[in-house]
Amino acid sequence: MISTAQHQRSPRRGFTLIELMAASGIMIVIIMLVLSLTTNVLNTWTQSSGRLAQNFEARVALDMLALDIEAMDLRSTGISCLEVRQGNDAGGEATSISSIFFLSKVLDKPGSNLAGDVCAVSYQLMYQDPYNPDPDNPIYGLYRFVIDSESTFNNVLTLGDYDGNAATTMENLWENGTFSTVSGKNNNTITIDAMQATGLTGKAKRYFLSADIADFQLVFYYRTTNPAAAPVAINPGTDFIYADGKLYLGGNYPAAVPDFSHLAYVDISITVLGDEGARLQGEDNLSDAEKLGEASDWDEFIAIYGETFTRRVNLMSYPI
Repeated sequence: MISTAQHQRSPRRGFTLIELMAASGIMIVIIMLVLSLTTNVLNTWTQSSGRLAQNFEARVALDMLALDIEAMDLRSTGISCLEVRQGNDAGGEATSISSIFFLSKVLDKPGSNLAGDVCAVSYQLMYQDPYNPDPDNPIYGLYRFVIDSESTFNNVLTLGDYDGNAATTMENLWENGTFSTVSGKNNNTITIDAMQATGLTGKAKRYFLSADIADFQLVFYYRTTNPAAAPVAINPGTDFIYADGKLYLGGNYPAAVPDFSHLAYVDISITVLGDEGARLQGEDNLSDAEKLGEASDWDEFIAIYGETFTRRVNLMSYPI
């Protein structure tokens, strides 16, 4: 017979405190590893998506600039057909920003029923809100303004020969002129003031090209009898005007570059802010020092929070 003792089960042993602590420690380590991995993945995703956004904004601006500059209409007549200006009038903290005014045979000229293909074009950096009428949320943006061929013919090409006076420059028309451009299927006219106005008018967004561009630089190179190309101005803060087949540095007249032959190419440099840099600059409730974040000045700010993109564009045409 089987004894009854064999049918009896030994009592179930519980976990000791040490075992429970060891199991809890292992679980904590596993949870920390999972959290760390998730955090790293999210950070990588955020950085990658931000970098993609920066690349997109840069590519839009550089592609459009390249198309317009390659089709630039350089003339050997006395009219000012290319003007590069340097300044800090974009607004916000930005300094030493380029603006450019020139004639070009753009592919998307305003006005479908207008004769001619040469349009006045301007690229300017501005610090404003292009979409929302609320002026408390400005952002840096590159704006592309194009004047239709008819208005260009009637207002820009009739400026007269450049003589050193502001009245004979395209910039003067943009700043103080009253000429208009057409837009849309019905050829509605838009004045220059409305083109450059803030989001309050609802017009500026029409010319908004790329967002969060905090630095915009243009360096043109020219050739002489020396085969090596030289920069128009070693100092990037120097303005210049191209007229009468000559280069006038700083707008001076008649002082031109003595050994100038023809423009060869231009180096375009733009700096696009990342998400954190754009956030800091867009919050008007912050002080100027707080907007710089970890940086001590503007140059350091765009070095920390921005990504710089460059492109060299060859000038395809010689003066006509």
